[in-house]
Amino acid sequence: MWRSALCSCCESDRNKSDQLIYQISIMNRSVLIVATALFLVTHAANLQVPLYNTYAQLAGYGSGLSAIAFATYVAGLLPTLILLGGISDRIGRKTVILASLLSASLATFLMIAHPTIYMLFVTRVLQGFAVGLITGTGTAYICALMPQNSAQVAAYVSLTTALGFSSGALFTNTALLFQKSLVPFSYWTIFILSLGCIGLAIRLPEQPVSPGKLIRLPIFPAGTIPAGLAIALAWSLAGIVGVILPTQLVQYNLPNWSGPMLFIFVITGVLFQPLARRLDAQRSLQLGAVILVLGYIG
Repeated sequence: MWRSALCSCCESDRNKSDQLIYQISIMNRSVLIVATALFLVTHAANLQVPLYNTYAQLAGYGSGLSAIAFATYVAGLLPTLILLGGISDRIGRKTVILASLLSASLATFLMIAHPTIYMLFVTRVLQGFAVGLITGTGTAYICALMPQNSAQVAAYVSLTTALGFSSGALFTNTALLFQKSLVPFSYWTIFILSLGCIGLAIRLPEQPVSPGKLIRLPIFPAGTIPAGLAIALAWSLAGIVGVILPTQLVQYNLPNWSGPMLFIFVITGVLFQPLARRLDAQRSLQLGAVILVLGYIG
């Protein structure tokens, strides 16, 4: 009798252990899929940067129009962040992640089908929409899987998005070294990988939804507005550099260096984040502002 009870207890413990291992494997797979989606969407956002000036010149325009096309990204990003901030809680995070991947895939395909400066405007809006959907939703999805590891989640998201934003132009520059084309193989590669990621994301577990507000306006706690303005200014200058850098490099006969320079530009910030976290917040902002101005005028 006692042997039978002992065997039943052992079998129950074994089943619980197997179930726990299965749940952990599902969680790890889901984190990997969402991290891959974050990378691909942010990667695709800068995929066409090395060819902006080329598209503009072929249409008879200068670098000014390519700069406007670059900025059109904000027309998709800001409305998504402001007006659809609560959409993932209403329709489900998995659905929003899929919508982001579809938007990024469509944007890349449009440039494959019609690689012109005019199509670039449409592409940039779609890319902004995709990034606006994935950044908050992807972070929330991973946070729900790892509720006790918020610092680790922040590190995952920060590294994944930084690698994505910084490597898109680098990949296209690398492709152009092997093939001079308006549609380098980097476009096709990311398009196919994005479709594959959609297939994986369809299998993501659903997460609970809640009847929250669809529109969530930003909230600024007391004392955070100066810091927010400083961060906005920093990103504005970063955007200016991202626009003018390819054109400036062409003038120095270095057209294939825009990708590597943007990669260095973004990754340097990631590498210095651990040091910045050790500093006092106010001192970190002041030091960052000084370095930013020195780099801009230098």
